[in-house]
Amino acid sequence: MNLEKWIKRCDSLSKRTFIEEDGVKKYLFARLSGTSQANDIKKSAVVIDDFYRTKDNLKCKSGNPSELYKAAISDTGFDMPLWAYKSLNLPLQVCNMTFMPQTKTCNVYCPWCFVDDYNKNGRKEDGAYFSNKEVIDAFLDARKGLAKEMHVMRLSGGEPLLVPWQWLENLEELKRRGLSEDVYFQGETNLTTGSFIRQLQNEGRLDKNFWEKIAEYNNFGVLCSFKGTDWKSNLRAIGFSQKDGTVNPEYKFLDKERWNTFETMVKAGIDVYPFIYDPNPKTLKYFLEKGVKKFGEEFALKTWIIPLKIYEPIRNRLDKRGLQLEIFQKGLDENFKKSRGIMEKLIPKITGCGYKSIPRNEIILKVQ
Repeated sequence: MNLEKWIKRCDSLSKRTFIEEDGVKKYLFARLSGTSQANDIKKSAVVIDDFYRTKDNLKCKSGNPSELYKAAISDTGFDMPLWAYKSLNLPLQVCNMTFMPQTKTCNVYCPWCFVDDYNKNGRKEDGAYFSNKEVIDAFLDARKGLAKEMHVMRLSGGEPLLVPWQWLENLEELKRRGLSEDVYFQGETNLTTGSFIRQLQNEGRLDKNFWEKIAEYNNFGVLCSFKGTDWKSNLRAIGFSQKDGTVNPEYKFLDKERWNTFETMVKAGIDVYPFIYDPNPKTLKYFLEKGVKKFGEEFALKTWIIPLKIYEPIRNRLDKRGLQLEIFQKGLDENFKKSRGIMEKLIPKITGCGYKSIPRNEIILKVQ
């Protein structure tokens, strides 16, 4: 495997993930009902019409803004509601609920992914194709029947940037309907598609100013999943490893690819939020220093680590590989604990500020 073959792989998966009818692209979404993922969803979210779900990102019974903020910066918290809160200038408590369709294709095999494997295989099977207009119609219909306000859409996956058109199309459709100041659109990516997108642009299949046009929208931010902190831990985190933990060096180029994809978005002026899901404590310092060299001290302040939780699809994978759940979870927990300790010591040394002491929606990254 090399970068050229990887681009071809992404292109092949991409072509499975959309159809075009009368000049309108429709994108392949995963059906959630009947999956092991749906069993997890029932605990914290609601499935709508089989292909969408709504969920509160932050678990906070009171709904008090100060309590919501504490939940956002906790170890298990996702701070996406803060992104929307700043962008839309709305109360934090109405930026918590999120509407989530799920692209049915991925190009990596993260062992701890919360999605069933067949729900990201790029085959239609139980999936279905939807235009961005149909998605936004579904979003607006869903929020009519909710007791709470909902102002956030999150396009999940799979890897949504295998079909990058949908990012810009959704933002343009929200603007056309006068919703740019009422709805925040959140993207996410595993950072492995930058070269593929460049090929789409070079071939005229995607707007040459795609990234810059995305950056024009203030109601957008993207969760950037860096997985590991060095090329080996990254390959293990995205599923390119053997049972004994060894990795194939042929895929080492994906480490450079993720940094290049991230840099492309930063250069364009897109509001990016780097997460590390599976850090190697031994190389965490190296990772942060590399990011600081490229993007300044702000990179260290804007990078968070997130603990990994065992969902039912993960249990199924562990069973197939003959791995014990308790041992696997213990390793994840110990890894996170060590890494968090490193972040608490290292971030003040690099930046003079404490880890998670500054809301990330106030931090802007630039290429040095």
